[in-house]
Amino acid sequence: MVALNTAYLVLGVWIIFGIKTKIWGNQFLWSIATTVFIFAVLLTVVVLIGVLFESAALSTMITVGLMIISPILAQTSTMMKLLSSEPRGMPGASCIKYCRRCTISVG
Repeated sequence: MVALNTAYLVLGVWIIFGIKTKIWGNQFLWSIATTVFIFAVLLTVVVLIGVLFESAALSTMITVGLMIISPILAQTSTMMKLLSSEPRGMPGASCIKYCRRCTISVG
């Protein structure tokens, strides 16, 4: 049922946007499979925690925590680049180096 509702929503949006903008991006349709997969994973976590601990509240809290932590963990490589002491590869890296030199020379 979730897959059917997701397909109905995404196909409807895709058709409406396609008619209005005359741009038919087929990559947008991948959101159906992605959404259904994410739903299946979260439902699995809810059921697993619910069966193991027999607590609906705990299963809900853990699932919400997973929803919050997952995007953060998915961006670890980007975060490591941003938090590294060497600003190579970042936009504006030369500006950062210049500002550092100016600050060090002043201080």
